[in-house]
Amino acid sequence: MTTYCDNRFSSVDTLSVVLDILCWSILVKKLQERINSLTGEEKLEADRLRLCMTESCKELNKTMVAMAEIKR
Repeated sequence: MTTYCDNRFSSVDTLSVVLDILCWSILVKKLQERINSLTGEEKLEADRLRLCMTESCKELNKTMVAMAEIKR
């Protein structure tokens, strides 16, 4: 992942930041929709995954916004 991030951030611009954040937001929303259809142990495991993705998304957002600020 570090290599991906290094390569990704080397060419970051405002549009790519917005698109990446939008992509993560859509993934989290789709996961939440899927979680809502589950029950029992599957739901508990999916909830843990959703929380992890949500936190990762927040960190990604912060990092990408900071990188966009540096590029300005």
